[in-house]
Amino acid sequence: MRKIAKLFLINEKATSTCEIIFNLYQNLKIKPLKIVAQALMIGLTFDTRHFTLANLQTFQTAAELCKFGAKPEKAIELLKIPLGKPERIARLKAAQRMEIKEVEDWMLVTSIVSSFQASAARAIIALGADIAIVGGEKKGKIKVSLRATNEFYRVTGIHLGRDLAVPLGKLLNGVGNGHAIAAGVNGYGNLNEAINQSINLLTNLLKVLNRGVNI
Repeated sequence: MRKIAKLFLINEKATSTCEIIFNLYQNLKIKPLKIVAQALMIGLTFDTRHFTLANLQTFQTAAELCKFGAKPEKAIELLKIPLGKPERIARLKAAQRMEIKEVEDWMLVTSIVSSFQASAARAIIALGADIAIVGGEKKGKIKVSLRATNEFYRVTGIHLGRDLAVPLGKLLNGVGNGHAIAAGVNGYGNLNEAINQSINLLTNLLKVLNRGVNI
């Protein structure tokens, strides 16, 4: 695994990177400027899909940011940006190239696009998949985006960031991380093999789960 940073800050309960950043401000007793608070609110809103993935800590963070001048309504309005043509094309190509597999009664869909992998994975979930794995390769580097439904996480307890992205990142000599239902991996190697490794990891996790063994 390639070391890309000297320090890693991990909080599996956080729904957004901006929550972790704001916690740093609080721990250091630094008051963020209004423009910083608004930027953190935008990141919080985006990562939680307009608070649909929020938990108690998320709302507490949002409330604190409001005290420093952040406005949730401005963040939501700013994020109402129509998809550009390249992103729409990537989503359509991802749908065209979909491969559907049923794994332990869950609908797993994989696809390959050269860009906008995360957006394509979200689109595949919206089409009806339980889990989406979308990969892309550029100049020898591999990027894999992972998405799942809330129902998948609620029933299985499989955390895409911890249980899938992290081990996959190691297999690809790169790094993987993310949240329970949204994660990503950057690494090196063969893209098709990377997707197959993703499928194998997920399949093994589900088989262990169905045998009644704690993950």
